[in-house]
Amino acid sequence: MKTKINIELLPCLPNHKESYFSLIAENAFDPSNITKFASDLKEEGFLGTSKEKKIFTSNNKIIIAYGTDSTNDNLNLSGFRKAIGKVISEAKDQNLSSINVEIYPTQNSDIEYISFVFAETVTLALYSFEHIYSNQIFPQKRPICVEEIKLFIQNTNQNLESLSKNISNGIDRGQSLNFARYLSDLPSNQLRPKDLSLLTKEKFTQLKHTNSTILDKIELEKQGFGGIIAVGKGSIYEPHLAIFEYNPPSAKDTIVLIGKGVTFDTGGYSIKSKKHHNEMKYDMCGAANVFSAAYIAAKEEFPIRIVCMLACVENTIGDYAQRPSDVYKAWNGKLVDVYNTDAEGRLILADVIAFAASFSPKIIIDIATLTGGASQIASNMAGILCVNNDSLISDVKKAGALAGEKFINLEILPEATENIKGTVSDYTNMNNKWNDGAATMHAAAFLKEFVPQNVDWIHMDIASMSYNGRNNGYLSSEGANSFGSRTIVNLLKKYSELN
Repeated sequence: MKTKINIELLPCLPNHKESYFSLIAENAFDPSNITKFASDLKEEGFLGTSKEKKIFTSNNKIIIAYGTDSTNDNLNLSGFRKAIGKVISEAKDQNLSSINVEIYPTQNSDIEYISFVFAETVTLALYSFEHIYSNQIFPQKRPICVEEIKLFIQNTNQNLESLSKNISNGIDRGQSLNFARYLSDLPSNQLRPKDLSLLTKEKFTQLKHTNSTILDKIELEKQGFGGIIAVGKGSIYEPHLAIFEYNPPSAKDTIVLIGKGVTFDTGGYSIKSKKHHNEMKYDMCGAANVFSAAYIAAKEEFPIRIVCMLACVENTIGDYAQRPSDVYKAWNGKLVDVYNTDAEGRLILADVIAFAASFSPKIIIDIATLTGGASQIASNMAGILCVNNDSLISDVKKAGALAGEKFINLEILPEATENIKGTVSDYTNMNNKWNDGAATMHAAAFLKEFVPQNVDWIHMDIASMSYNGRNNGYLSSEGANSFGSRTIVNLLKKYSELN
C-alpha cells in the first residue's frame, strides 16, 4: 500500500530564519505528548547540544531546525532522516491516518533532493512485515499505517510538478528497498533457494533492457560450480544461481553485483549453537539487498551495464551433506579443503566471483552476512569493507555517508592469505592453523583469491548490520533493514556518471 504524499507550496514566512532548515509536524500528536516528544529527541541524540540544531514546541507543533554547513549550506541528512522517522513512529503509535508536515529549507538547499529523501525515508519508516505478508498459516493483520501525508514546502521558486515527481520517485525507491526487507523477513520455510531466485526474477523481468537466467543444480554441476554444489547438497531444496542482466544501449562498462543467498544456515556438520539459531533465516540478506540495488539502478535506468548474481542455497545436514575435510573443485579449478562447514558463505561467493570474469567487469561488488567476527570489529555500528584497490575505500565511504550507512575498512594482511593455504588443496576455507581471531579478514582473504585479474573488487560484510540493528529512527531495530543497498545504489550512480 502506498502512502499518499500530497504536496503544496507555502509562501515565505516573514519570521523564518534562513540559516536553519526546519521540519514541522503539525496536528499529528496529542498536545500532552509534545514536551515528552521533544525531550526524547534530545535524549536520543537527534538534536544534541550543538547550536547548529534547535527544537521548538508551540500550538501542537514540533519544529525541528537543523543548522547547515556555513560554507556550502548542506543539510544534515542523517538528522533529517531521524527526525522524519521519529515523527512517523509517533504517528503510527497513535494510529493516525493523516498528518501534516511543513518543510522550510534554507536558501541554497537542494529542495528537490530533500523532497526525494523525505519520501524515501517515510516509506522506509512505514514498513512492517506483518502488515504486508499473509498466507494460510499467518493471516494478514489489518494494516496500521499513515495513509496520507500533507507535505507543505516553502516556495523557493521550485516547480510543483518536479517536486511531485521527486516525491513519487522517493516512494518507489523506498518500496524497492522494502522488498529486500520483505524477502529477508520471510520465514525460512516460506523462502527456499528456488523461491528466492524466482521471486526476484519475477520482479526484475518487469523492467526494460533486462534478461534473467536461473541455473538449477544440474546446470550448476555441468558448469563446475563446485562451491555452490558442496554447500547445497545436504538439503532436499536444491541450490540455484540467479543471474540478472541490465544492459541499456548506451552502457560501456560493466559492474557485477554478487549476493550471498543462504536461505537458512544450520552450520552443516559444524553445527551452530542454539543461541540466535532462529535468526539464520537472515543469512540471505546479502542477496536480497544487492538485488534491491540492481533493481533500483535498472528501474531508474542508470546508464551502465549491471550483472547481478544471487547464490541461493540452504546449508543443512543430510545424507549427502559435505563434511569437514571434504575437498571440492571451485569454478576456476582451484581445490578447496573444507575445514568448517559453517564457513559456507565464502564457498558459494568464491564460485560466483570467479565466474564473474565471464562478463568482463570493471568492478565486482559482493555483499554478504559473512562472518560473526564482523560484530567483534564494529558491533552494530558499521559494516566491514575490504578492497583490492585502496582508491575504492573513499568511494564506498562517501556513498555510505550519503545513505546513512557506515563502513570501516579492514585491510587484508599478507599473513591472512598465507593462513588459508592448504596442504591437500590450494586453499582452506578458514585459518589453517585453527588460531582464534581475524575470522573476517581470513574470509575476505579467501574471496580475494578468486577475484579475476585486473578487476577492482569491493567486499561488504554486513553480518552485524543486516537485521535487528541499531534503531536510527526510521529503520526499526527489529527485522531486516536492507543495509548496504543504498550505498551500492550510490556507487552505481557514481560509476554510471563516469561511464
